[in-house]
Amino acid sequence: MNLITVENIVFGYSQVPVINGVSLEIRSGEFVGIMGQNG
Repeated sequence: MNLITVENIVFGYSQVPVINGVSLEIRSGEFVGIMGQNG
């Protein structure tokens, strides 16, 4: 069972995309971490 499904996420600062076109599914029982340069 999916807890969350997202498609084509776009996120950024001051009109500059940092994340562009990301899609993912998080299922029940999964652990998910998102890390970048700042840790």
